[in-house]
Amino acid sequence: MKKKRHYRIILTPEAVALREIRMKSGLSIREVCRRLGKSESFLRHIETGRNDIPERMVLNKFFSIYGSTYKIFRHKVSEVRESQLLMTPREEIKGLIDKIPDEKLETVRTILVSLA
Repeated sequence: MKKKRHYRIILTPEAVALREIRMKSGLSIREVCRRLGKSESFLRHIETGRNDIPERMVLNKFFSIYGSTYKIFRHKVSEVRESQLLMTPREEIKGLIDKIPDEKLETVRTILVSLA
């Protein structure tokens, strides 16, 4: 059994791919978790890198809800890895900023200003 790591964030290509597949399916975290019988934080922590990606059996449950497959997931993971390798640090930061909730943007801006 994998250990939860709420205290550390490791955003893996697998987490990014899982989120992209869910979003492409048009399903909200709330809807997916309702169908799985899990709390929203369960999936939110996986997609944000606070928890490890679940084992394949659990992933297959996600994919059946998303209308996807494990093979498509692995292909998406490869695409994410490639795009991360080609991305400059500046591009990566720009992409991350787009994902930051509005209420945290001022904090990020303050940090960036102090570094410039």
